[in-house]
Amino acid sequence: MASSWMANRRAISGESMPAEKRPGSRVLAGTINQTGALEIDIERFGRDTTFGGAVDVVELGAHARADPVGEGLHH
Repeated sequence: MASSWMANRRAISGESMPAEKRPGSRVLAGTINQTGALEIDIERFGRDTTFGGAVDVVELGAHARADPVGEGLHH
């Protein structure tokens, strides 16, 4: 295993500048490993991640545009 690797978080933060990660560093779902091999421990999965939360927000926005009146206002 490498002692460090470069992480690209563009999908999460919009920042394309790679950041160096070392053993014990926190890494968000959606981070792209640009160099080296790594071993990770998963603390959260799927919708429980930052990336999953972003997907939820996008889906809510899509539903709001599809029904601009809102279900609660239909008579």
